[in-house]
Amino acid sequence: MKKNGFTLVELLVVIAIIGMLAGIGIPALQMGRESARRNTCINNQKQIGIAINTYVSANKGLPGALEQPGANYAPRSWVVSLLAQLGEPKRYEFLTRPIKADPGSSEQILDYSVGGEVEQAIVGLPVIICPTMKLLRSDNTHQNTAPNTSYVVNCGPCEDPGITGAIAAQFTLFKDRRKGITPTPTKVEPSEIKDGSSNTVFLSENVQAGSWYPSLSMYTEGSGWSVTSPPTAPDELDSTRSVNVTAYIGFIWCNDSPHDRPANFVEAPAQATTRPSSNHPGTIVMLYGDGSVKPMNDDVDPKVYLSAVCPDDAKARKAIGLWDGIL
Repeated sequence: MKKNGFTLVELLVVIAIIGMLAGIGIPALQMGRESARRNTCINNQKQIGIAINTYVSANKGLPGALEQPGANYAPRSWVVSLLAQLGEPKRYEFLTRPIKADPGSSEQILDYSVGGEVEQAIVGLPVIICPTMKLLRSDNTHQNTAPNTSYVVNCGPCEDPGITGAIAAQFTLFKDRRKGITPTPTKVEPSEIKDGSSNTVFLSENVQAGSWYPSLSMYTEGSGWSVTSPPTAPDELDSTRSVNVTAYIGFIWCNDSPHDRPANFVEAPAQATTRPSSNHPGTIVMLYGDGSVKPMNDDVDPKVYLSAVCPDDAKARKAIGLWDGIL
């Protein structure tokens, strides 16, 4: 008599085969999704690159990492400066208005309250959000509904006992141009980038990046990052530790000695979180000055990395002796 159905052994074999196929297929699916997210990140940076070069053509130089044309204006990040070039002219016009109708008055034109007009004007700018970072951000703030950015501009080397502010300023592409800095740094023109724009990183990802539109007191450091002591901010790449440097809208080449950091972005020490970093497995997406976008591996050789972010390697070797033999 013929039996209907499967035996127990047959069912187990089928289940095992399905499990094997799932084990093969799910990682491939995840890799495919991450590849799509990275392509979106690349396209975002290409759009930003076009916006930067359009700005340069119209303004004869790069925007500052921070700009502030006068005491009656809020500090504006490079993102705000590029809003018109990113297809947001009305948003640019609104966010660059004076704070007060009369500088001596206490009445503000811009409403900074929760749910106010400023808060409403700074949401929904997906071109500055890496979808992988948005997906993995631990504090759930890295969304299109918050004024966050995944991208930070090249703010030069850090200052320390071996590198004075005057030396660091010589290699800073996106400068701090806020009110009160005397003299106000000039915009960097493409002709000043001696290594060539195609060989110099303008912008990178950073997992600690923050708001692209500040409150009036948000930015406490000249290059768009803040320092806390002791460390209090969560490290987005290592949940077991805290960090004391949080990038907002700018990155510095390395932090503290030795000056060949980061040899490995992921393993950079807690004080070096303003370095380029990414949630893309094993790589970081970077925008170069000519508008090209290229990946850089986490374990990049320090010489290759520093050469890419420095606009004038020959001058750096002479001015920054600590990097002699590295650049």
